[in-house]
Amino acid sequence: MKKDIAIKLGVFVLVVVIATLLIFVRRPKSKFYSVNVDGHAYVFSINPKLSEKVPCNNPELIQIKTYQAKRIMFVFNGSNDKDNALFSVMGQNIVLRLKPYFEYQGIEKEFNASEIDSYVPEKGDLVIRLIGPRTGANGTYVELRNNTITISGNTTDGAQMAADKYVLSVFGLY
Repeated sequence: MKKDIAIKLGVFVLVVVIATLLIFVRRPKSKFYSVNVDGHAYVFSINPKLSEKVPCNNPELIQIKTYQAKRIMFVFNGSNDKDNALFSVMGQNIVLRLKPYFEYQGIEKEFNASEIDSYVPEKGDLVIRLIGPRTGANGTYVELRNNTITISGNTTDGAQMAADKYVLSVFGLY
């Protein structure tokens, strides 16, 4: 009798411990994806396979223009704080991938940002116009037009995927 109670109590304790572990021990919510380019790994928080599907009108010429640029200027409409925060993340993610990518090749690039109304063009600039869900995006895409690359996302994830599509285009992974 005492043996049965001890076994039942042991099973109960084991079930409680397992249930507690399942409830309170959480797996990380974020999964990171790595893309290897010329032997170097670049980390993405959104699956690059999804970003590859973002429409891009001329990835080859975007790659060429980015290589030719002396300075890469991110310009944006600063009228919305949430989109401004999104543009900050997008720009930072682009710079964190492209700066080392070009450094490995011995190419110096300057990166800068400006509100569109106060941007003053300089010779050798490549303008990357960022458009977010609250500042006029009418779709998710990357587009080269008149020497300006537009990165547009009508959702937060869409904007980040479009920024990743730009990076993948520069890497030659279109």
